[in-house]
Amino acid sequence: MASTRRIAAATIAALVGMTPLGAGGADAAATPGKGRDPVVIVSATFNDELLAPINYARMSDNLRNDGYEPFVFALPGGGLTDIEPTADELDEFVEQVRSDTGADRVDLVGHSQGGIVGRYYIRSLGGDAVVDAMISLGAPHYGSELADALSMGGMWDCMYFATCRQATTTSPFLRELNEPDDTWGDIDYTNITTTADQLIVPYRNALLRSQDGRNENVVVQDQCPLSLVDHAHLGDDDLVYGGVEDALAGRAVTLAC
Repeated sequence: MASTRRIAAATIAALVGMTPLGAGGADAAATPGKGRDPVVIVSATFNDELLAPINYARMSDNLRNDGYEPFVFALPGGGLTDIEPTADELDEFVEQVRSDTGADRVDLVGHSQGGIVGRYYIRSLGGDAVVDAMISLGAPHYGSELADALSMGGMWDCMYFATCRQATTTSPFLRELNEPDDTWGDIDYTNITTTADQLIVPYRNALLRSQDGRNENVVVQDQCPLSLVDHAHLGDDDLVYGGVEDALAGRAVTLAC
């Protein structure tokens, strides 16, 4: 039932063409191309069923205009609870997408916590059998020192958010997720981060460390030094979207600065 509600929310957002932060969507709508995987956008923290379809409307528009069929998975409760049951719901959501579209496989685009939820689903819940590409945008793959600072103990320890503790740089959850290889399965991984990320500290913790040829790490400013895109806007920035589209198409990421 929860998965059905989230798919309905994504469909409503697609129909009305809502765009976040006052930005305009693309003008023309393309028919999703046959043979292309549906794309499941896994939202960032605080993006519940109300906000996620709005905040990822621009990416959804761009995907649709490029011939992909997008679906937005909103984190249950805004992603403030344990990642493992959230990944269980992602599993249900993906199965519903596959059933509705007739697709054998999907691609995942995970923003912030969404990248960790996607990777846990792939590694621990059988997602490696149905995912072709895992693209993460500012995901705390190796934790964040900001979460470390918020988890110093006391009555306000991580503000009681389980996901905050799971995102520390010493998190047992992340240690298990990243061992022995942080690129699990026969999947193409792409990780995009920005030096202006104020939440993932240091920003390079949003990159995976595998040297496998199916893992590509991209720092936006390595290609576009003048870009000011920050953590929140990795999900609706057109420059970053160009990298997402490259990754979905199986190309090396080349940002159009």
